[in-house]
Amino acid sequence: MSSMAKPISFGNDFQSAWSRLTKDIPLSRIRSRKQYNLVVRAMEYLADLVNDDHKHPLAGLLEIFEVIVEDYDRIHHQIPSVSGVELLRNLMIEHGLKQTDLTDVGSQGVVSEIISGKRRLNKRHAGLLSKRFSLPEELFTRL
Repeated sequence: MSSMAKPISFGNDFQSAWSRLTKDIPLSRIRSRKQYNLVVRAMEYLADLVNDDHKHPLAGLLEIFEVIVEDYDRIHHQIPSVSGVELLRNLMIEHGLKQTDLTDVGSQGVVSEIISGKRRLNKRHAGLLSKRFSLPEELFTRL
């Protein structure tokens, strides 16, 4: 004898909650650069709140934002296959950053060694840069 789960009735409360939640921030495929920028800002805000706590009540929402941003990036921001260091150099130019602006990665000396190729980007560096620039970590570990 098979048991059937009792259907959940959400009613108008569910539709109302969805409408309020998605009024300003899309939770579906991103369709414009304006939506993309809005979702990235919301994602960065949530990343600070959640702070790698997978049990945080908003961790699932952060994951949804990550998925829809990655989907948009895959289509609209195809990144050429460059080394992680070259990508970092390009991002620094694009964002007008100096080595001293990357203190979350390491001291100015460490960043200088990474940029000059004397030191490799390690997994910790890649993770920090991934969060900072909202890009997949593996892009920074390419050789």
